[in-house]
Amino acid sequence: MATENIAEYIKHLNEIDKETNYIHSSLEEYIKSVEHEKPQLQRLEGDLIAPENSRTHTSMASTRVYQKKRNREEQNLVERYVEPISSMGGWIFGAEYPSNLIELEWKYIIKTMLMIVFVDVVPIESIDK
Repeated sequence: MATENIAEYIKHLNEIDKETNYIHSSLEEYIKSVEHEKPQLQRLEGDLIAPENSRTHTSMASTRVYQKKRNREEQNLVERYVEPISSMGGWIFGAEYPSNLIELEWKYIIKTMLMIVFVDVVPIESIDK
């Protein structure tokens, strides 16, 4: 999702947060920066669908995909909107960060995730190799 006036927003962030330098970059520039800062990181290439490189087993179907999708959407809402907007509310309006509510939301997300992922984990225990 593109943000209008990103340059002004970044300038404002740099004005109010003197400890961090915010920049507008690209994925390629970010990867180059990470490789420069952490050259010892292992580089994986290819499709990464072999079981030794993947957290999913290619011969098993996942269950409750609709629930996993909804759970991921909920995580994205909290990460991309609830937490940032709540933080900005403190910066801009002096509002108190609702840490108890956000923590409770994360607990619900994690609890739901564990319940729906466990269904897929149990059959994997019986797979050879």
